Amino acid sequence: MARTVVALASILALASACAGPSATAAGNAPLKAQAGATQPAATTAIPEQKKLVCQMERPVGSNIPRKICRTQEQIDRERDAAQDKMREMSQTHQKEFN
Repeated sequence: MARTVVALASILALASACAGPSATAAGNAPLKAQAGATQPAATTAIPEQKKLVCQMERPVGSNIPRKICRTQEQIDRERDAAQDKMREMSQTHQKEFN
């Protein structure tokens, strides 16, 4: 009986460790929103556009974060492309209903 209780307690402890709180500090906030806040400033003389900015991001369809590193120029280009696509989709949607 004692062995059964110890075995169940061990399994319960392992299961609760796996189901512990997520790595986000603000509850449901995505990791990529928090990753840049704790990085120390670099003291080398590298141009701002050439520095790598690394963030933890969760790929679509996965809950396992991965470290993604890009230059600020790449981040800006991706953001602009996403905004352009949203504008294009919005204009297409408006034309369908006019």
